[in-house]
Amino acid sequence: MTSSNLLKVILIPGNGVSNIHSCLWYPWLEKTINTRLKTQIPGGLKLTQFPDPDIAHENIWIPFVLNDLKADENTIVVGHSSGSAAAMRLAESHRVHSLFLLSAYHSDLGDETERESGYFGRPWQWDKIKANTKFIVQMSSEDDPLVPIEEQRFVARELGLEGTEEYVEFKDMGHFTGIDMLPELVEQIERKLKE
Repeated sequence: MTSSNLLKVILIPGNGVSNIHSCLWYPWLEKTINTRLKTQIPGGLKLTQFPDPDIAHENIWIPFVLNDLKADENTIVVGHSSGSAAAMRLAESHRVHSLFLLSAYHSDLGDETERESGYFGRPWQWDKIKANTKFIVQMSSEDDPLVPIEEQRFVARELGLEGTEEYVEFKDMGHFTGIDMLPELVEQIERKLKE
């Protein structure tokens, strides 16, 4: 395997992240992947600050992920919150290794910032997302205060994840914020890479 096709991870954060290097569980995930999973993911994860962090415009984030972060068919994409929307839109038209989605949603949730981002003004191409990935894992929580569980379950149904091990629904993880570690995510990555 040459360095150009090493399996690697890209983390697409939620909007509003002004410093990805000190936000939530993101630095912990970087460290864990680069130590515990270095054999399975030799390309590792290097956290990168995204441009336009407040609105997360699709026409800025998708080119950034492709051109600057070099996402390709050997890239595991972890998307959190609006980062999940970006990850799904990316996979509509570009092959990636896999998607891990946390607090994923398909509508603008009635929020002006979400509407302005550009992800929600057209139909989703669920079949293309599935076709352009080896697998998808989605993690949701019933008590998410920002994304109603019905939104998250809708995404799971459309991606064919409902009722499978690839859809993990918690009762008490909220919006996957307020925590500095997320071992459940690493366990899901490890599980899928062993299959």
